Amino acid sequence: MRFRLPTTVDRLTVVALAGILITAHYLIFSRFFPGRYGTLGHDYEMFLPALLDGYYWFHANGLFAVPWFTPSFCGGVPKFPNPQALYFSVPQLLTFSVDPLTSVKLTLLVFAALGFGGAYLLVRRIVGAARPTAFLSATLFLFNGLYAHRMAIGHLTFHSFMLIPLLAYYVLRGAHAPGPRRRPSPLDIGLGALLLAYIAATGLAHVLFQALTILLLTALMCALLHRSTFRPGHFVATLLLTGLVAGALCAAQLVAIGAYLRHFPRDMYPLPGIPRIWDLLRVVLASLFWQPADETAAEVMTNSRWMLERHEFEFGLTPVPLVILIVSGLLNLYRFRSLRWWQDLRRDQWLYLAMIVALLALPLALNYYTPQWNALLKGVPILESSSSLFRWFSIYIPAVVLLVAIAVERTPALKRNAGWIAGISVPGILVLNIMTDRDFYHRQEYDPAPVLRAYGAVKANEWQPAITRLGAVVDARGRPVMSQNDLLARGESALLCYESIFGYRLEAFPRKTLHVGAVMEERDGRLNIKNPVCYVFPRENGCTPGDHFGVGERAAADAFTHFRPYPFRAGVWQRAANWGSALSLAVVSVLLTLGCPAWRTRLQGLLARTVRRRAPGSRHAGRG
Repeated sequence: MRFRLPTTVDRLTVVALAGILITAHYLIFSRFFPGRYGTLGHDYEMFLPALLDGYYWFHANGLFAVPWFTPSFCGGVPKFPNPQALYFSVPQLLTFSVDPLTSVKLTLLVFAALGFGGAYLLVRRIVGAARPTAFLSATLFLFNGLYAHRMAIGHLTFHSFMLIPLLAYYVLRGAHAPGPRRRPSPLDIGLGALLLAYIAATGLAHVLFQALTILLLTALMCALLHRSTFRPGHFVATLLLTGLVAGALCAAQLVAIGAYLRHFPRDMYPLPGIPRIWDLLRVVLASLFWQPADETAAEVMTNSRWMLERHEFEFGLTPVPLVILIVSGLLNLYRFRSLRWWQDLRRDQWLYLAMIVALLALPLALNYYTPQWNALLKGVPILESSSSLFRWFSIYIPAVVLLVAIAVERTPALKRNAGWIAGISVPGILVLNIMTDRDFYHRQEYDPAPVLRAYGAVKANEWQPAITRLGAVVDARGRPVMSQNDLLARGESALLCYESIFGYRLEAFPRKTLHVGAVMEERDGRLNIKNPVCYVFPRENGCTPGDHFGVGERAAADAFTHFRPYPFRAGVWQRAANWGSALSLAVVSVLLTLGCPAWRTRLQGLLARTVRRRAPGSRHAGRG
C-alpha cells in the first residue's frame, strides 16, 4: 500500500487547521454584523449606503461603466475621484449578487483567509520558518485587532490591510531564492502589482502608505536574516517594477483623486499627539499586547479636536507574542553580553539595522507632540489632511509577527519546541479573543434596515433607482442637520450628508442654494442639484466647485439623477491616465501569462504552431 508523503499530510493538516481558525475568527466577529441589538458600527452610515449607491449604478449601467459621480449624497458628489470610493472592490462586487450586509460579512471572511494565507507564506517561504512557527505567526496576524474591529465599526477601507503580507511575499519571493535567477519574475510583478493597485484603490487614505512602510521594514528584516543570500538589487528592481505597473493600473483614479482634493485639501484639523515619550510608549504597548488604550490616550493626549474612541486604538495581538519575545530575549541574553553578534555585522547590515530602528520609530515620531514638531507635520502634503495619525501604529502588527517568527527560529531551545509553543499559543490566542469584552461594538446605533429594504426592492425590479428630491433630517426647530446617508433608499439625496472630504461637520461644503425640495426645481436659472463635475474639473467645464446644473442642462441632470452617465470634459492629464490604466491591464495580462508555467507553455505551443504553418514548404504557407 502506498501512503502520502509526510509533506503532503503536513500541508493538508495546515489547511484543515487554518480552516478551523478562520471559521472561528468569522464566528467571533460576524456577531457584529449586526450586533446584539440589530445595529451596525456608526461608520456604516457612510459605507453601507455607498455600497447600495454602487448597486444602483450597476443596475442601471452594467458591470463596466465607471461611476464618476453620484446624485445620492449632498445633492451630487464625485464617486470615482473619492479616495474612499469602493466601487472597484470586493465588497462592491459582492453586492452585485448579495445584499450589502451579506457582502460585508463575506468580505470579513475572504480577507481574513487571505491575511492568514499571506502571513503563512511570508513566514514559511521568506523567513524560512518551520510550519508550526509559520502557523503561529499567521494566527497572530489573523487575529490582529486592527482588521476585525475596524470592520466592526464600519471602516470598510481597512479590509485591504490583510493583503499586506501577501504583497510582501510576492515582492520578496525572488530576493533570496536559490539559483542564478537575475531578473524579477513576471508573475511576482504581475500579482504584486494587482495587490498594490487594489490597496491603493481601496485604502489610499488609510492603508497604502503604511503598507509601503511595512514592505520596506519586512525587506530590511529579511536582509539581516538572510545575510548571504538576500539580494537587495533584486528586491529594489521588483519593488520598482511592481510599483510602476500598480501606479499605471490605478492612474486614472489617482489623478482624479488629486484633481478633487486640490479643491478640498481638508487641512483644517489639528493633529493630536502625546507630549511625553513614556506615555506614548504606554499607549502603544497596551494597545498591542493588552487592551485598547483609548482611556489612557484621552488622559495624556493634547491638541485633539475630536474624541478618539476605542476602535482607534485596536491593534491588539494578545500578550502571547510579548511572552515569546521576553522568553527568547532571556534565553539569548548571553549573546548580547558576549557582543559576538555585534562583531559579525557587516557595514551594510549596520545600515539595515539603523533603517529598521528608524522605521519602527516613525509611528512614535508622528504621534509625539511639541508645538514646533506638530507645525512641521502639518506642512507635510499627505499628513496635513489627517485628523489623527494613531493608525500608523498598524506597522507594529506585522513587525511583531515577524519578530516572533525570528525569535522562535533563532532561539535553539524555542526552535526545538516550536510545535509545543504553537500548540499552546494558538489555542491561547483563540481563547483570549473569545473572552474579550466587546460590548462597545454591540452598542453602535446604525440601523441597516432601510438600505437592505431598498436593495431588495431594486433586486426584485419593484423600484427603479432615481433621486427625485433633496431630503433632510431636521432638529426640534425644523432646521436641517447632518444625517445618515441612507436617504437614497427612498429616492432622496441627503442635503447635509456624511462626507468627510468636506470635513466631519461639512465645514468646506459649498452648499450655495441647495435646499430641501425637488431636484428639478428652478431657482435663479439653476436646478436644485449639484453638477459634481465642477468639484473635479471646474476649469475644463467652465464652472466653480459647488455649482449646480443650469436650467439648460436639464437632460444631463435627468441622466445624472437616474444613475446614468452624462458628458463632461476631463483634463489632459486625466485623459492620459485613463489610457494608461487601460493599457496597463494588457501589460498585467502579459506578465501573468509569461509568469504562469501552464499559460506560458500554451503560448509557446501556439507560437510554434504558427511558425510551422508559415514556414516555407508548409502546406498552410501562403494561405490567408
